[in-house]
Amino acid sequence: MTVLIFGLIAVVYAGISFRESEAPSSGVLTEAYLSYLYQNLSTPALIVGLSLPLLGLIASHLRSIQTINQIETQEKQNTFSNYAKHREFFFEFFKDEQLFSRESGLTTKAYEIYALLYPKARNGLLEPMTTKISDIEKLTESSENILAESWKVNWKTETTPVELQRAVDGHTHLLTEKLRMQDRFLLPSSRLADLAQRITRLRVTHDDLFAASNFYTFNSCSKLFEQIATEIKAADDHLRRVLEQQNLLAQVFDVPENNGDITLTNSDFMRNGLEEFLRSGVDEKLGYIENRLISHPQRRKVMKVLKRLADVPST
Repeated sequence: MTVLIFGLIAVVYAGISFRESEAPSSGVLTEAYLSYLYQNLSTPALIVGLSLPLLGLIASHLRSIQTINQIETQEKQNTFSNYAKHREFFFEFFKDEQLFSRESGLTTKAYEIYALLYPKARNGLLEPMTTKISDIEKLTESSENILAESWKVNWKTETTPVELQRAVDGHTHLLTEKLRMQDRFLLPSSRLADLAQRITRLRVTHDDLFAASNFYTFNSCSKLFEQIATEIKAADDHLRRVLEQQNLLAQVFDVPENNGDITLTNSDFMRNGLEEFLRSGVDEKLGYIENRLISHPQRRKVMKVLKRLADVPST
């Protein structure tokens, strides 16, 4: 097409040039006639000649456009292929690791958590994100609140702290509302052991959330879930220690009244546990125990055993 256009322009230009000039009366092969032809055909020939390199430039440009289109098409295919593989591997990871099942307090499906944590994976951005989780900072604040309230619980706590109960309820609500998870254990309880069990299950949930967000790469999103998991773990570990201490105290308080032989230290578990318990704040703890046993017939014998474990002189 380009050559044809330039050819037509050359022919028209030559026709006009020949019309406006007068051919010499000498013969066709004379110098004057050849000069006449040169003057009228040189410019049209130049026009036709220019069409060839221009045609090459146009062809090169078209090839470049075609190459760019091929590259873009290939990139789109690669992006979709990477997305499909990433999603497939995530689902296999979800299944193999049994995420959000077994002991997890809350549960969700693989495609739901994938869409939540990897909202731009289809576009090639395979890093986890929190863009689809509204008010994500509230989840962090809530985990910090659970940890703070759990530290207020100690071996003397006899009833479930109301504020800790509220903190756990609030955190669970955030997970069901912001992350659209489902609570697997809905039975309320006023026992500290049951509340501690809920926190243990939340610990599993957050371990699984961190694993899901850390599946492809560790970034700000996975760092956030790691922080929350660490705080819930600290709260869980503290409450486990408190319950162990309370279990030891319960066995001390349940010493038979009519048995002259105090068997508190017959097992390594009891002996080591009581020694560890009495390693700090011994005066307060011994005073608390003695006050609880004030009317117990075996009080003196029990206190003698405990003081020996605490390396405190008997009176």
